[in-house]
Amino acid sequence: MKSGWPTKTLGQLCQLISGQHIEAKDYNTESRGVGYLTGPSDFGPLNPVISKWTEHPKVKT
Repeated sequence: MKSGWPTKTLGQLCQLISGQHIEAKDYNTESRGVGYLTGPSDFGPLNPVISKWTEHPKVKT
């Protein structure tokens, strides 16, 4: 599908930091805090689909 928008990889748009697992008690599904992406299932065909958030991220950039 051609949209006229430039195509970029996710790595070109943001810094991905892996290995920052947090405990279940530290994330929520009520949109409080920052998005917490846990793996491939969080990435839709066009953009991330955030279903978990955390108010206690291990890394802040």
